[in-house]
Amino acid sequence: INAEYMGAAGTEVHVGTNACFGGAGGYGSFHAPHSGTVTRVRLVRGSGGGGVSCDYHHYPYNNWGCTYFGSHPMTEVTDSGNTVLWPSSGTSGFSNGIYSNYYTLSGYNMNSHELVFTGPSRSVSAGQEFRVWYSEARMGTSLDDNGGTSCAEVYFTYEGQNCEGHWGSFGGCSATCGSSGTKTKTYTVTTPQAGIGAACEASHGQTTTESCNTHVVCPVDCVVTYSEWSACSAPCGSGTRSRSGTITTPKAGAGADCPSTSGTEACDAGPCGASPAVNCEGAWTTFGDCSARCGGGVASRTFTVSTPAAFGGVECATAEHSVESVACNTADCPAACTASDPVCPAADVDRCDELGRTCVSAGGDHCYLLLNSCLEPRDVG
Repeated sequence: INAEYMGAAGTEVHVGTNACFGGAGGYGSFHAPHSGTVTRVRLVRGSGGGGVSCDYHHYPYNNWGCTYFGSHPMTEVTDSGNTVLWPSSGTSGFSNGIYSNYYTLSGYNMNSHELVFTGPSRSVSAGQEFRVWYSEARMGTSLDDNGGTSCAEVYFTYEGQNCEGHWGSFGGCSATCGSSGTKTKTYTVTTPQAGIGAACEASHGQTTTESCNTHVVCPVDCVVTYSEWSACSAPCGSGTRSRSGTITTPKAGAGADCPSTSGTEACDAGPCGASPAVNCEGAWTTFGDCSARCGGGVASRTFTVSTPAAFGGVECATAEHSVESVACNTADCPAACTASDPVCPAADVDRCDELGRTCVSAGGDHCYLLLNSCLEPRDVG
């Protein structure tokens, strides 16, 4: 809607452009753009034509009437059947004459820039034709001395109410920093639309959202990961040690600054001139021979300290000369020797010894175990 006037009475719409009418004949035509009730009609002097006169021999051209009738307006608006709609016959000073109709409009005359008819209200249809006439030309009377042309811009005021409303303020931002923050505002209709009144720019309760705080960088504290401390720079007494660091999380926004990625500190390597600590060192010997060839014996080993602890060094976990024993040769021994055991030839005594036996009989001819247990009978020759 091309609304020119928005008031309590309704909405004014520009309905006719250069509706030109002649003093001696011819009308300016226009059409209603909307259906509704028209409560007000306004004719504004357009750019076309030099004016009209009811007697151009004696009276000057003017916008709407004729000096002969005392400067009263004589312009009318009719329907397509040329029935006068505005002004109505009830308008003050309406002449309803034989040759022309002239009338009185408070505050307006034949040379006013505009004419405004504030009634009566009339129902119109979209597309309906209307005409602007010079009264004498419409009636076809006394036209021999009429002349000129005048043009009008035509405005209808329709019953109706323009919607009124407003956007509320934006609410708080959903985030204080970063790219995800949004804020929302809501539209409130305070006066609903009626008739052909203009609609509001948004519906009641409609919301709109926009980004916010996207220029604020979220704070991230710097994180530095450090290596182990180096050895003390002095072999004894006071020295320094150092370490290096790597930035694993850079600072962002208002986060904490990065600490130094390198650093040194004092260290103490102990008093100078003192012997260094010596830790105990030692080992177990191998297990010795079994104490018995059969019938169950014992084999032992001993812990021997090779380097005793000194100057505060760590002691060995096992004491010096500790003994550890295990069982061995647990198989049963052979039966005892008898007179029937075979003899050992004297020539083979040495060999008998090589086999782990010895001849212990009076004649030197019996071969026995060293522990005096008899061997199984065996021919040693």
